[in-house]
Amino acid sequence: MSSNMISEGIILIAVVITAATASQIFLGSLTDIEKSTEYRFDDLGDKVETSLEIIHAQKLSNTTIKFWIKNTGNKGYTYSELEKCDIMFGREGLSYDYYFLTDETPGWNATFETGDDNYWHKSETLCIHLNLDYELTSGDYYLNFVTLHGVKNVYEFSIGD
Repeated sequence: MSSNMISEGIILIAVVITAATASQIFLGSLTDIEKSTEYRFDDLGDKVETSLEIIHAQKLSNTTIKFWIKNTGNKGYTYSELEKCDIMFGREGLSYDYYFLTDETPGWNATFETGDDNYWHKSETLCIHLNLDYELTSGDYYLNFVTLHGVKNVYEFSIGD
């Protein structure tokens, strides 16, 4: 009889340990799911708050495009956040090239047209110089600016002779 009680006691302890382990795993998974959902909602909020419009682009030289982007959303950007934005540029209907924020060629640099605090606020305009490593020819061009949150604006324009 005492051996039955010892066996039942050991089984009871094993069941309690197993239940505690399972609940810890379950609670850990719930915490991970909660953090993931919270991150997705934060990212979605940033996307909803972000809106921009390329308002004009022009050929500045044989190897430079100048264009202006208006921040039409509620989300602002620091200069360091602009480093995470992307520019794609190329001939319409052909392949395009990807450019980084850099003072080197090829690449792009930005200046704040309005405001003096190096922050791109709502309704402010950003001026971008896109420096190419080839000469522009006449034709139709495609310009795509993408924020770090994946919000993009496409602008098409022509360069004449």
